[in-house]
Amino acid sequence: MMRKETTPTRCICAARGCSVTVFLASVSVVACTDDATVIEQRTEPSFAAPDAVPGDAPTPGGRVYAMTTHAFGPDSTTSYLVAMSSLDEGTVMDLDTAIELPDYANVAGIVGEPHVWLGYDLSPIVERWDLGDDGQFERGPRLSFANLGAATVSPDAQGAFVSRDLAAVPNQETGELVLWNPTAMGIVNTLDLEIPERDGVPPLFRSTVARADGSLLLSYYYISGEGDLADVAGIVIVDPSGPSVVGRDEWEGCNYNYARTAPDGTVYLTVSASWTQRSLIYPTGPWLAKACLLRIQPGATQFDRDFDPNVLGSLTGGRQITGNLELLNDRQAFFVAWHDELRTQEFTVANFDDVQFSTPAYKWYFWDMESGQATEVSGEPFAALPNVNIVDGRALYSDQRSASDRGGRGMVPFFELTVEGPKPAFTGIGTTWYMLRIQ
Repeated sequence: MMRKETTPTRCICAARGCSVTVFLASVSVVACTDDATVIEQRTEPSFAAPDAVPGDAPTPGGRVYAMTTHAFGPDSTTSYLVAMSSLDEGTVMDLDTAIELPDYANVAGIVGEPHVWLGYDLSPIVERWDLGDDGQFERGPRLSFANLGAATVSPDAQGAFVSRDLAAVPNQETGELVLWNPTAMGIVNTLDLEIPERDGVPPLFRSTVARADGSLLLSYYYISGEGDLADVAGIVIVDPSGPSVVGRDEWEGCNYNYARTAPDGTVYLTVSASWTQRSLIYPTGPWLAKACLLRIQPGATQFDRDFDPNVLGSLTGGRQITGNLELLNDRQAFFVAWHDELRTQEFTVANFDDVQFSTPAYKWYFWDMESGQATEVSGEPFAALPNVNIVDGRALYSDQRSASDRGGRGMVPFFELTVEGPKPAFTGIGTTWYMLRIQ
């Protein structure tokens, strides 16, 4: 029997999502994610500019950026589907024009296609929302995966879109890969991935990547209900035309991971640094990941064993807490490292959950892979690590320190991460994990 990943929420966001005060079943990110990365790079907090006004609603034929944002409260979470016409400085997210969703959900889609798909946290439903001629979202058809034994599905953080007519998402409950049609909103096929349990713990599928050769690469790891990670990370390669498994491999000595893909098709399995940061207080776990970086070459069906999994530590002079790789292109990337000497307060078992995401001691690094050198990005150290989104070639992240204000609807400044340092972008509200341009 498969199951969703469940983590203490302050550990987190490496899977599907998180709350700062309650437990969520996580099935995907980076984390402080998923699946995920967000930083604070300014000496003083910088929020909406004095002349900033709520962003204009998208106009017919104009640019449309779709995103979901979350208001995490002490007892519940409210999610919103938001459309914006600009991500530039001076634009402010407007929840008055957003669509309040019935359950926690994150946006997924195909860049340039006027639709988004939402996978809800408490039901095995994927719902499509279509962009109307007036620039507003209209609710479209729904697809249930309940008959396949799924408790929930995550097209945003665990799935992949191959084309308008084919998408894939793992079924954590059964160990199968589900192929579905996002246009017709129907199930196409299923495939048992046949990955065995380890010590009674089933694999948790973390990422699905659609590769240029037509294959799908899924990454997985093992985590018990108590947060103990097995000492292995794995991949399975699927030909969706069969469908059939055409390759599989495991790497002993690494564990938790999520995928980042370069334009040339190279896949990297990176770690959210917040999962390795726990070693400061919990040297043996639980919810403790190893700071590995693994690589799979384009078209390959096995890990690249000539690649050093400890490269990020080596690039930063031996720092032990690293991760959150974000690729700009085939040869350039950003990642984070924890600078313990910058820590301004003591970490204890009693306070760790409160101070982990509010203590600014992370720094961004820029990695030139051709030269094999990494340089520290200018800017102040930062604390929290939600998502980086690559949109229109821009690496966008947010300063989450005020996200919990106003019942989880605090004003949150976004920045564009550059080699020279952060540049101001739009102002969001609450916690935004995923965004993409759909028109």
